[in-house]
Amino acid sequence: MQPWAKALVDKRALTNYSDDLEARCMPGGPPRSAPYHYQIIQTPKLVLILFEGNIHSYRQYFIDTEHPKNLKPTWYGDSHAHWEGDTLVVDTIGLNDKSWIDMPGHPHTDAMHVIERFHRRDFGNLEIQNIIKDPGAYTKPWASNRVSTLETAIEMSEYVCNENNVDPDHLNFAPTDKNVAATTRTGVNPPPAKKAPPAAAGPTPRTPAGKVDFSGVWVLAGSPNLPGDPSYQPAALKIYQERKSNPSLDPELLPARRSRPRQRLAI
Repeated sequence: MQPWAKALVDKRALTNYSDDLEARCMPGGPPRSAPYHYQIIQTPKLVLILFEGNIHSYRQYFIDTEHPKNLKPTWYGDSHAHWEGDTLVVDTIGLNDKSWIDMPGHPHTDAMHVIERFHRRDFGNLEIQNIIKDPGAYTKPWASNRVSTLETAIEMSEYVCNENNVDPDHLNFAPTDKNVAATTRTGVNPPPAKKAPPAAAGPTPRTPAGKVDFSGVWVLAGSPNLPGDPSYQPAALKIYQERKSNPSLDPELLPARRSRPRQRLAI
């Protein structure tokens, strides 16, 4: 991380992530993902992704077309895709700088460039790699990997974040001192996310044109896996190695951190 990004991540942890716009039912923006199911609708020239989590919204990937010039920054940016063999590669630019990359609050600038690689390795498993390029916030590109499994028993339903936003105390929490652990918090425990179904067996389906077909309802199978860490500053690397060797330091395990709104489930 660049120094300003590291300082902002530390500040967000200190204030219990109370400034997370997703907790106020605002869009998350790519590459952040909620652990709820989503649906992919595929046509030869357009791929749509419908979201169940946080807000009832969508993204659209235009295939084999170019980004327009003079883009106005938006939450989800402008996404265009192309095929590399059986992998659909999505290129997204034109993002605003308001969203968080992930739950810990890693920031980005409006120059962030996101590359998503979709690979359906068989009938029931969908692999997605997210590559983040933003020299304004990070000294090197970094990537995360996700796997989703096909859901055949349910359909998309309506989710309205604001109707279940029952933790205003968390949103208003903003301590000014560093003794966060001694501060009393209130709130509600989030409901568990839908458990990912077992991956259905079978060959990878294809469209009549021979392309891999990503259509269906998918459930995120787990937290992102980072095959390569970001390019840490020395002080941050030391802290990361200490936490990795001692998982009990994870504040998620402390009672004071268990009261979170539903929106804090977002990845």
